[in-house]
Amino acid sequence: MSVIIRNIDTISHVYAGMTIEPSASYTIQSSELLAWQNSDALLADITSLKAQVNNGTADVSGVSNQINFLKDIDTTPRDTDGAPISRPKAAQVGWTYHLTAPEFATSTVSSLYHKSVTGSDLNECVIKYYDASDVELTTQGSCDTDCVKTVFHFEPTWNYEIIGGTLKTVSVVTENVRCWVIAVPDVAAAYGGSKVMVQGVNLKFIDPNNGIEADGRVTKFMTYNATYHTNKIQLIVKHPAGHKEDLMMAFELYKA
Repeated sequence: MSVIIRNIDTISHVYAGMTIEPSASYTIQSSELLAWQNSDALLADITSLKAQVNNGTADVSGVSNQINFLKDIDTTPRDTDGAPISRPKAAQVGWTYHLTAPEFATSTVSSLYHKSVTGSDLNECVIKYYDASDVELTTQGSCDTDCVKTVFHFEPTWNYEIIGGTLKTVSVVTENVRCWVIAVPDVAAAYGGSKVMVQGVNLKFIDPNNGIEADGRVTKFMTYNATYHTNKIQLIVKHPAGHKEDLMMAFELYKA
């Protein structure tokens, strides 16, 4: 690959005995590369954005990358034996795997459990209950008799990359308890939202030891937005009136 130096200043500059006029460039020959690599004037001008290193196809971005390219420095991470270190990329550099698993029950007001290790509520989830007319129910008495839909929302106030999730039950489900999982439900599908990730799975057919597991194989970046709720994930559970089912919704994700 070629090593080309472009003069991006308004005056001429001399490097390793070669003058480069403004807006002109010079292709370094292999026999003289060492002299250019050790030219204090060139290194100073790269740093002060007067000279630009080009690889023969495009400009090299970033001052340190330009100097590394000029000096043919390999920046590949290596182990103590000098072997290159590689891994499948899962998320942004510096982000950490994070598993969070809220617990709640259908038709059961105040059933949410989602706390930090210190016992503080994390305030990342909301649960609502509805009757057959889609009217929200707010008391336990009305949920006991009329609740046919339990809606769970997961919406942390930070960006994350989700890679998968699991919905688990405690015991064998004997009723028709069907589940839908929708990403970004507050934005219409025509605008990129309302992505259905789980479509009407009936828990009656799922062994409690298995649960419903959704693994996207790759991560999806979810950006928090207080107006459009672009990192919200919604679980809709439809069930017989007043039916109570203990559930755990586990999210596998990466976060800063």
